[in-house]
Amino acid sequence: MNSETLCLFVTAIPGIPAAPEIADKNKHSVSLSWVPPAKDGGSPIKGYIIEVQDEGSSSWIRVNDPENPHPTTEFTVPNLRELKRYKFRIVAVNDIGESLPSPQTTEVLLEDIQGNI
Repeated sequence: MNSETLCLFVTAIPGIPAAPEIADKNKHSVSLSWVPPAKDGGSPIKGYIIEVQDEGSSSWIRVNDPENPHPTTEFTVPNLRELKRYKFRIVAVNDIGESLPSPQTTEVLLEDIQGNI
């Protein structure tokens, strides 16, 4: 009788990243940071897709190119409109595919934060 050893490596999409936190904001941009998913699905995380939802909309729009995911866990979303509210969420990407979206942020109102003179 002949015996063979079979090694099986299972890979899957990554786990869900933590909800993004607002690191900074001004009237036209929001800086986000987040914690990577606890599980990479057996394939290293290639990067992240950042999504934004406008106030009053049910659609999520991808801020960066999904074919070229952002490589770090920090990102500044530019070109936002002053005095509008936005929500943000993150999708992790590995060689297998995309994670489910992270929990979303609460609504963020874009306005300049200035101290009193």
